Amino acid sequence: KEKRDEFCAMIADSKFAFQATKATYFQILNFDQLSDKSDMEFATELCAEHAVASIPLSSFYKKTPRTGALRFCFAKDSDTLKMAGEKLSRL
Repeated sequence: KEKRDEFCAMIADSKFAFQATKATYFQILNFDQLSDKSDMEFATELCAEHAVASIPLSSFYKKTPRTGALRFCFAKDSDTLKMAGEKLSRL
């Protein structure tokens, strides 16, 4: 809960839409206000251009839906969360 709250507080003013998750190590962020790319394309861009890794939700489906959302693991040390939060907030 502490790590989730820490991560969510860092991205609260970002363009990502989200509701704090419960009972998991992952926070789902909706990126529709940032891009119209597929979640796979946007995840690849985030990793290549901003060094922030995420998991496209479409990777969990046999038939790829348009999700407009990515999954971020917040089970990280505070320095890593801070770095990711700052990068995501600048988008």
